[in-house]
Amino acid sequence: MINLNGLNEESLLHSEVPERVLMAILGNVPKEQRVETLRLVIERLRFLVPHKNKLSRYLSQLLIIARMRKLAKETIEIVNDMTLRVDVEKDYLYQQGIEKGLEKNQEKVILTGWKEGLSLKLLSTITGLSQKKVKAIIRKSYPDVSFS
Repeated sequence: MINLNGLNEESLLHSEVPERVLMAILGNVPKEQRVETLRLVIERLRFLVPHKNKLSRYLSQLLIIARMRKLAKETIEIVNDMTLRVDVEKDYLYQQGIEKGLEKNQEKVILTGWKEGLSLKLLSTITGLSQKKVKAIIRKSYPDVSFS
């Protein structure tokens, strides 16, 4: 087991091993210095990893670690500012967010359409969901509704 507070970010930042450099943001870094430490980690990774594909992999790992310190947004901003690209669209949590957003939008379309008098069949066609799923979504918001 590793004591994260015992990590010395300075020695990790100067490491020649990219995996150790990644760990620097998990050290006992004061809150006001975390973004700067993050910037230094990214710069060090750029120096150590010249191949774009490998660098992209390390930056994806950094994004996962940065979430532990609530620095995901800052990580993406810094990487974009440095004209590097983290392929967040392949990131699992990003994909989950997209799916949740699409589900919420489908629910909104179904409920709005239902209120406006659209049929189950039409709502099913519009959303691409089965009529059974459309009914379930409507029942979730309107438990007393009956379908004939």
